[in-house]
Amino acid sequence: MLTIKKDIQDNIGVDEKFYYPLLPLRDVVVFPNVVVPLFVGRKKSIKALEYALSHEKEVFLSAQSDAGVDDPTPKDIYSFGTLGAVLQLLKLPDGTVKALIEGKERGQIENFMDKQGFFMVEVSKCEELTASDLETEALMRSINTSFEEYAKLNAKIGKEIVSAVTAIEDPGRLADTIAGHLAMKVTDKQGILETTSRRNWRIWKRKSSVKKSPGRPISG
Repeated sequence: MLTIKKDIQDNIGVDEKFYYPLLPLRDVVVFPNVVVPLFVGRKKSIKALEYALSHEKEVFLSAQSDAGVDDPTPKDIYSFGTLGAVLQLLKLPDGTVKALIEGKERGQIENFMDKQGFFMVEVSKCEELTASDLETEALMRSINTSFEEYAKLNAKIGKEIVSAVTAIEDPGRLADTIAGHLAMKVTDKQGILETTSRRNWRIWKRKSSVKKSPGRPISG
């Protein structure tokens, strides 16, 4: 098992650009502050992960607009995604790879570059715009209540997860963490990912309304 951990610079403005290997995702949106296991089978995606590991770089995680496309081109990939740290890579007997990745921060693809069998992307990091006021605090309480109700309908979310989530005090981190646990359509999750300021929290709450629905398998 290979392990890598690397912190990302804080307080990056949207005008600064960085280059990362791209990992297109099917039927999953990864949020900042959430650790997810990804089962990766496509050669391009495996090469991107191996490059990130060998060069001590993060990967840029972006969902496909159509999960059925096996060899996505730039037009098949959402420009808005999440920068992630590769915590573990484990090669499985069937040739696929299990990757444990921690979402770090939002970003937007500016350019694609084809590099030896996978995409490198030029990324602008997105500044998070959140603030604490009475309206935000009220929304946080309401969302926590909704999440507690949702957890009662989902056996995969234990009491320890609910306790950890409802103890989060930062509004942006709370929104991302809860969104990562909800079973929703990719388009709805993508909309939440692209919500970066507190003025859009009402949109977040509407899209993340509690529903009893099964999750989808994670793949890349």
